[in-house]
Amino acid sequence: MEFLKGDELPQYNDDITAKQQKTFEFNSANVPSEDDDPILDEAKEVIIQAGKGSASLLQRRLKVGYARAARLLDLLEKIGFIGPADGAKPRELLIKGTSGDIIQEEEISEENNVEI
Repeated sequence: MEFLKGDELPQYNDDITAKQQKTFEFNSANVPSEDDDPILDEAKEVIIQAGKGSASLLQRRLKVGYARAARLLDLLEKIGFIGPADGAKPRELLIKGTSGDIIQEEEISEENNVEI
């Protein structure tokens, strides 16, 4: 074994490690924001027409998979368009009419006779 080790220093090829580092560089400018789904507006229209929102509704109407439909629901909840999940029930629409105006907390409490 001593013969193989010898007195010489190892010679590394720096091109290989440089190429690996370049491959793993992350550029956040090329990654789309989670709020940039191109069918978000279509999902809003589908939910307005149905009056309630669910992943299965979005899957059928928009022809998308469950993961994307669920992500759309999460985005719509985040912006205050629909209410939070309540088990397997469809999510409540938090707008009134077809204008897309978000109901304010005072209006929700008046409709439900609840003080906030």
